[in-house]
Amino acid sequence: MTSLRSTIQAAIFWAMLLVFSLGWNWQHLEQSLTGLAESEANAAFQKDLTYRLWAAMQGGVYVPPSDQTPPNPYLAHVPDRDIETNEGRSLTLVNPAYMTRQVHELGKEKYGLLGHITSLKPMRPENAPDEWETQAFGQA
Repeated sequence: MTSLRSTIQAAIFWAMLLVFSLGWNWQHLEQSLTGLAESEANAAFQKDLTYRLWAAMQGGVYVPPSDQTPPNPYLAHVPDRDIETNEGRSLTLVNPAYMTRQVHELGKEKYGLLGHITSLKPMRPENAPDEWETQAFGQA
């Protein structure tokens, strides 16, 4: 009987040790994955900021207007928004925000990447923050 009791106690101890180990490993895995996701998100954000800063340093870029890039109505007040080259080619100004939004749309279409510009005071209504973003801005 003592041998059976010892065996049962050892089995219970072993099961508790396994449950503890599983819990510890699960928590460690979750922390690692969260850290990796934060690192990837930060790298993507920094790259977006770098492209946007470069475009801002240039004062925007001019591209041929198209269905994908029509003249930006939010730049209608800019005197040189739409220009024509000496050869008669039409160009429209793409500011950093417009460029970033289009890059995010292309990334979503081609690679399933998610990203967008938001602000508590957006010029473009579609850039308004959702509930989570508003909380992240500390304004909820």
